[in-house]
Amino acid sequence: MKSEQKYLPYGRQCLTQGDIDAVVAVLKSDFLTQGPTVEAFEKAIAEYLGCSDVIVMNNATAALHIAYLSLGVEKGSAVIVPAITFAATANAAVYCGGVPFFCDVDPVSGLMTPELLEQAVIKCKAQGLKPKLCVPVHYAGMAVDMNGIIEVAKKHSMKVFEDACHAIGGDIRASETSPWRKVGNAFDGSAGCSFSFHPVKHIATGEGGAVATNDPEFAKKLRLIRTHGITKSSENFVDSKMAFDKKSGLVNPWYYEMQELGWNYRLSDINAALGLSQMGRLVANIQKRRQIATWYHENLSGLPLVRPCGETILTRHAWHLYPLLIDFENIGVSRFEMFRELKQRGVGAQVHYIPVPSLPYYKKSGAVVPPGARKFYDMELSIPMYPDLTRADVDRVSDALKDILTPSKKAF
Repeated sequence: MKSEQKYLPYGRQCLTQGDIDAVVAVLKSDFLTQGPTVEAFEKAIAEYLGCSDVIVMNNATAALHIAYLSLGVEKGSAVIVPAITFAATANAAVYCGGVPFFCDVDPVSGLMTPELLEQAVIKCKAQGLKPKLCVPVHYAGMAVDMNGIIEVAKKHSMKVFEDACHAIGGDIRASETSPWRKVGNAFDGSAGCSFSFHPVKHIATGEGGAVATNDPEFAKKLRLIRTHGITKSSENFVDSKMAFDKKSGLVNPWYYEMQELGWNYRLSDINAALGLSQMGRLVANIQKRRQIATWYHENLSGLPLVRPCGETILTRHAWHLYPLLIDFENIGVSRFEMFRELKQRGVGAQVHYIPVPSLPYYKKSGAVVPPGARKFYDMELSIPMYPDLTRADVDRVSDALKDILTPSKKAF
């Protein structure tokens, strides 16, 4: 029998009347794009993170693409990415002419570790490739050991760029006595990181993304190639004969220069208005996600599953996802059956992620899924996690899992 209760998806956008009013205000303004709201959104994110620059774009894949380009990824460059991530982390390397090289992940956390990165670098070099860039992913909102990653990267003369699309609102520090820093306020040795503003993420803009950095030259290049490689800043003009009026010496008001090949990766003011409004609730929503995670921890204790890695001495979780690890082979319930039974109870689920090396595009190039990533994928199941969930919703999800995983109640 199908549930008559409201359906609880694994993730969803959380909107308020204030969000709607903010978008409507832009629709009634003089600027739908290339206006002041984008700059205000960038400033709000930078202030929250404590970093010097944030460059917003029309999606996080665009952010990854031009970040890799700006860091020198070109034809033949190897970019080391974890095997468990969304395809865009690897695809962005291909867009630049580079070669994604897949690093294994810890089979419990799903994270790249310094030890696994070292192994990947050795294998990469053994295949005649030179690793140019390492891209750790802060999976599910849990920060990677950036101290260790940066140490390995320095040893092998690699640059580091973080995929933090799951992790805005997370915290990280260098040692037990160091101050907490927001994920995105890049560690020394990291060029910066990307964020996503897809509806299921912490901040929703419909589609959207950003790069956060403390490197002004990196930020300058990103801003240039985000907008066709075109600049209207007179201090950057290189053709003074065309740029300036002969008689007055003033800038010709219509003038602009395309200085590099760029893309149209701009975010509109409409999208930025939604994101800017949501920034005002980010702190509260992170607290809600942490409370929801605590409820799940309490409810699911004792079930035949592994709950996600929580906070550590050096990291505080942002809880984009609540991934479970379930040994489907040994509990007598397949993942397909689990999905079906949860859906009948009005509960959504998802798998994060199909290992990128197993996707047909990469598989045909000879990519192989490493063992840790295979084990993680075989057991992973993400259950509902978003700020609008109530304690009653969490209890519903938990009770559904208990019902399905209790041998006497199985009916498949």
